[in-house]
Amino acid sequence: MDFTEMPVPVVPGLSRKQIEQSALEFLLIVAPECLEAPVPVPVREIFEDRLDVFDYKALVGKNIKGLDGVTNVTKREVTLPSATYKRLENGDCRARFTLAHEFGHMILHGNLALTQDLASADSVMFARRSQLRAFEDPEWQANAFGAAVLMPYPMMRLLYKQGLMSVENVMETFHVSEPAAKLRVTQLKTEFMK
Repeated sequence: MDFTEMPVPVVPGLSRKQIEQSALEFLLIVAPECLEAPVPVPVREIFEDRLDVFDYKALVGKNIKGLDGVTNVTKREVTLPSATYKRLENGDCRARFTLAHEFGHMILHGNLALTQDLASADSVMFARRSQLRAFEDPEWQANAFGAAVLMPYPMMRLLYKQGLMSVENVMETFHVSEPAAKLRVTQLKTEFMK
């Protein structure tokens, strides 16, 4: 499947800085301890025990057409299929990122349900991903949020100042995959060097 041609809902554009701020606010509510020291964010525990703070339900086991996870902002549900949840229980880095990505949809796009009837395809504007600039793409936004949640900006800055912001150390410290750590380290190293 060519993901650039996949239709996605049109959402307001968000800068990386806005997404970083939303991720920090999310962590302050659900896992403030992760902003005190560089530790893995307890995404499974947030999913299981803390989504009700946002009036969302966590569901497991529902078949969702080959996706690793889905967030329904109209029904206020985050759903993981059994296979993803099982990988999450085993600490799988990709499953952790999938869930953090779904938190991104919940936080960044949840208010769209208040302004649009997302249950009706007639009332939602769609665009092909290839037609959108990155900051307007809801999937890019959710990925940026997922990275910002799993590797919080203040903790990455701390590692940078301590000379410990290598890809390997970020992978181990935050329990993230190599591609996720590489991208985050590259983006923030450039920013921190300014």
